[in-house]
Amino acid sequence: MNPAPSREMSDVESKGKPSWWAPRSTSLIVGLLVLVNFVYRGVISRPGYFWQDDYYITAWAQANPLNGWYLFLPFSDHFQPLGFGLAWISQRLFPGSYTAAMLWTALVYAASIWVFYRLLIQLYGWRTQFYLVLLLWSFSVFTVQSYLWYAASLYLAPYLLIVPLALLATVKYLDDPRWWRLVVVFCVSSLAVLAHTFGFVVPVLSAVLIAVMRLGSDSNSAWWFALRRQWLLLLVQVLPSILTVVFYLQRSASGRGVTLDPIASFLFVVREFIWVVIPGMVGGPWRYNGFLSPEFPLFTALGGFAVVQFVVFVALLAKFKPRAFALWIGAIVIISGQLGAVTLGRGGGETALVVRYAAPGLIALALAVSYSMAARPHEVAPWRSVGADVALMWRRFTPVAKGVVVLALGQIYLVSFSVSVFTPAFESPFALNRMYMEELIGSSKSIPVGTALLPQFVPNRVVGINAPGPTSTQLVLANQSSPPLFADSVTGVLWGFTDEGDLVEQTVWGVETAGATDQDCVARVTGDPVTLQLVQPAEYGYATIALGTLAQSQVDLDIELMSDEAVVGSTVVAVAAGLNRSFSGLAGEGDSVRISPRGDALICITDVVVGERFHLAEGGWTQDGSSLPTQSFRLGPGA
Repeated sequence: MNPAPSREMSDVESKGKPSWWAPRSTSLIVGLLVLVNFVYRGVISRPGYFWQDDYYITAWAQANPLNGWYLFLPFSDHFQPLGFGLAWISQRLFPGSYTAAMLWTALVYAASIWVFYRLLIQLYGWRTQFYLVLLLWSFSVFTVQSYLWYAASLYLAPYLLIVPLALLATVKYLDDPRWWRLVVVFCVSSLAVLAHTFGFVVPVLSAVLIAVMRLGSDSNSAWWFALRRQWLLLLVQVLPSILTVVFYLQRSASGRGVTLDPIASFLFVVREFIWVVIPGMVGGPWRYNGFLSPEFPLFTALGGFAVVQFVVFVALLAKFKPRAFALWIGAIVIISGQLGAVTLGRGGGETALVVRYAAPGLIALALAVSYSMAARPHEVAPWRSVGADVALMWRRFTPVAKGVVVLALGQIYLVSFSVSVFTPAFESPFALNRMYMEELIGSSKSIPVGTALLPQFVPNRVVGINAPGPTSTQLVLANQSSPPLFADSVTGVLWGFTDEGDLVEQTVWGVETAGATDQDCVARVTGDPVTLQLVQPAEYGYATIALGTLAQSQVDLDIELMSDEAVVGSTVVAVAAGLNRSFSGLAGEGDSVRISPRGDALICITDVVVGERFHLAEGGWTQDGSSLPTQSFRLGPGA
């Protein structure tokens, strides 16, 4: 392949090697880096577990076929068909396995290192300094933080793999503009759109690279001429983004409204740059939710040093390498646009600092860093002039002064990257729920055969406070190969789980109906609804109703919780023949219970209790999670 005249000539090219060539030893080292990164991600994920959105994603993957209803699910405002496909494959091959699910995404992240390596070679030929760029790609907080949360990995990993692949296909087309290469560009650009909401960045990045590096045209041509010449390529890359536009137009027609606060959005973008993006370029310090957050409230000296260094670096580029400066401006605009889209997705107002919001900007960031390192031949002289002045100043330093400078800079970067690499292994924010989930999965296997359970709330540490909805034991166990049987009502023994995940027999304590006794019927139900007043209002929000009955035959009862004669919650209880006790979840806060039979059987209601679930422990009675209704994870018509 003959490189375009615009392509920068590297050291290997000057020795007669083609632009795509790299020493075999370099490829072996990068291959080793890919393997190390894969193993590293597997190790740091071990202390954690699924969390928050993960349970919904894995439950849907387990319950649905690989169809459009599942792949194009508008979950959490994300457009990620490829991520859902990745989850589906994982759940089919290794149902319920957290390790397998995380290794799937770790494999995609690791593969993205190799693709980006090939892109760098295609753009510049190999430069030794590009190892630093690959380390930024492999071990920086931008990808490590997002990897630890499975839902974020599904969203980001395919994006980081496919966008560089699309750019690689673009560069190959510009070198050799054949029609089939253009088809490849279209296909890979379409995959980028299916991978992530920000898939539209492919034509944007291509336009920036064409304008700055004059790819596919004469290096002396004007940037607008270079863009105009490649209008067909850019059009082909833009076309797949129509799918994203249609998706979000449909969402806006039926979704929640957004009240955009421009000032709050602007301040969020600025803070994310200063406290996340710039410090992240030098590795850390690593904290899951960013550099200035409740977990890390102080702006560190390292962060201040990194910001000053970045400003100086960009200022020098503006003087000595204006095209690199232009690429940095393009990268900043791209990342700002992505962060601005985040504020819209989060309601358009104040948004908390989170590293994963800036993570998609890693592609533009890494390209800007690499171009700044890869000087074109005619751009070397100014740098050599500056380098000569710096070298002269350095020679005038005493050995002690040189040692202090080297140790200071070395310590800063060594500590920074060390924290970034080692902290996730010991401070995973998702490690708290692993013990609970392992106990829950183990104890669920001891449930008596044929016994149904009422879903319960799980502890907040398992799902976090921002879960998309009420998260129950049914949900967190739904991705298992043989999940327990859950029902809206059970008869006989109420089995449930403690906050530690142990299986126990439970009872219901709370508010009874007036006049309840163990010897007589509170009410006799024959066919007409019966309303029973509670001794005091039941103010639980989510509660469990325990119903004692003596029935001639099996019958279903409609149970409604009333407040001032208005229905605030309802459930259906299946009552068996004979003397039994039945249980069901009942949401709402009310002062009476209305019971309506679905049949003519004679039923004696012996007692009614609306309250919470408890189990007997060594220290007395201990409260457990409230009951929830069962949930269907099937998607599509009739779900």
